[in-house]
Amino acid sequence: MDIAKEVLSSSDSLDWSFVASKRDVSIFSRQVADESVQQVKAVTVINAGLENILSHLTNPNRRRGKKDAVFESKLISTDESTKFQVLYRAQKMPWPLKVRDFVLNSRVIKKTNGTAIWAVWSTTHPDYPARDDRIRAWCKNSSWIISPITSYKSNVIYIAQVDLQGSIPTKIKNKFMTQEAMWVADVSRYFQRQL
Repeated sequence: MDIAKEVLSSSDSLDWSFVASKRDVSIFSRQVADESVQQVKAVTVINAGLENILSHLTNPNRRRGKKDAVFESKLISTDESTKFQVLYRAQKMPWPLKVRDFVLNSRVIKKTNGTAIWAVWSTTHPDYPARDDRIRAWCKNSSWIISPITSYKSNVIYIAQVDLQGSIPTKIKNKFMTQEAMWVADVSRYFQRQL
């Protein structure tokens, strides 16, 4: 699977529908054939260079913000030469939902035009089997496309499609995905505070 090609193809697709614009982030959604959960896209400009954004995003110990639901995050393995990581994450959900967890592949891909892609997708790992007290969610794609505008400003596109699994109605899963797109605003705010 060429993850970079898949991510760029999703981003460039013409079937995105505008959802909202909040905190300088434009949010779009689309329904992908044979998928129950919609895909979301968030677009913004972040006042930080590409390398700073990548370093922040790929840090397995970073917190997403004050309301970060991720309470367990472990780097299972890493390969610096290929920029490939395997991660485990568990996150709280609103009551009455059970905790969701993920085993994720993560890879940074740098394109010749200066754009970088941080792609994340679900996998399995023998040391992290599904647990009875958690529901294993499935991340089809959660990727950041970062294109430098200047050395201190970048155009950022975040694309995600995550199925929380379990007995959650699709409408609620899709609402969660739209809220998930606002992660871009949290990253932008983090760099604004650094100025």
